[in-house]
Amino acid sequence: MGVGFDSIVAVAIALVGSQVGCLASTVNPFATGVASQTLNISPGDGLVSRVILLIITITISIIYVYHYASVIEKDPTKSLVYNQRAEDEKHFLVKADPNDDHKMTGRQKTVIWLFGITFVVMILGLIPWSNLNSHWTFFDKFTKWLVNIPFLGDLLGHDMAPLGTWYFNEITMLFLFMSVLIMAVYHMKESEFIDAFMSGMGDFLSVAIIVAVARGIQVIMNNGMITGTVLHWGELGLHGLSQTIFIILTYIFYIPMSFLIPSTSGLAAATMGIIGPMGHFAHVSGSLVITAYQAASGWVNLITPTSGVVMGALAIAHINVGIWWKWMLKLMIYLFIATCLFLGIAALL
Repeated sequence: MGVGFDSIVAVAIALVGSQVGCLASTVNPFATGVASQTLNISPGDGLVSRVILLIITITISIIYVYHYASVIEKDPTKSLVYNQRAEDEKHFLVKADPNDDHKMTGRQKTVIWLFGITFVVMILGLIPWSNLNSHWTFFDKFTKWLVNIPFLGDLLGHDMAPLGTWYFNEITMLFLFMSVLIMAVYHMKESEFIDAFMSGMGDFLSVAIIVAVARGIQVIMNNGMITGTVLHWGELGLHGLSQTIFIILTYIFYIPMSFLIPSTSGLAAATMGIIGPMGHFAHVSGSLVITAYQAASGWVNLITPTSGVVMGALAIAHINVGIWWKWMLKLMIYLFIATCLFLGIAALL
């Protein structure tokens, strides 16, 4: 707001950017990873197509947010929250003291760098380099050299997985190690670290329950031969259905499902075991089915009131959810059309 925009722009930069990233997840372990594991395929399958979708949707989103920001910068009265602008400026201390110099400390900058490095390493670990190119064996050679170093090899373990073959176990250890390192760099007390750690873990409790229950449902369906019956019905229903129609219907199917199960990992665990095999009957790859599921989940999570991320961001920014839906309407239409066109074309390739 201090540079002439409004609270909607601030929320859009963070929320639209992050959720569009989920919409076209490339190697997201909580969406791509869980779904790929359910279908017994590599998370790297379909990576190129998801990167293309990511570029398309991010470009649309950037143009949309930039256009709105440019309009209200020239004429603040066109802001959807203009009637509360004075109140927001007072609440967010926009004009408290223009001479205040809020610079980040050295420790804070270091923590930001470590936080960024963590996600870079995670991405490098999840991308199947050898599958993309059989000559890309640098990380395999580096890992062999690393584990043969005296003492360090014993500490890391001689069966250490090279980057490109990582999954949940390796990512868990990466996050745990980096959290302890950040604690040390920031000079946090042990009690503060434990409190923050447990608070963060609490957010995953509901996800863990959903995944466990969904897995239980899947076991019951398999043992009761329900899955086979559903797949048989699906095969009959999909007979003669084109790949384009199937993948678009899959995308539409996942939209209401994403409202009911906003957790990406929970949604994948609950449905991918059935929808994925159905794709084979329509000659649609499992990786494209995963792309459709992710796209629907990310699209819905831009506006759904069942998402703690959406409602939390709007509450912090003092934006009514109705106003947010009104602002998002056109962008949602653009993203829906772009995704349907992309999925339809990708199914034919």
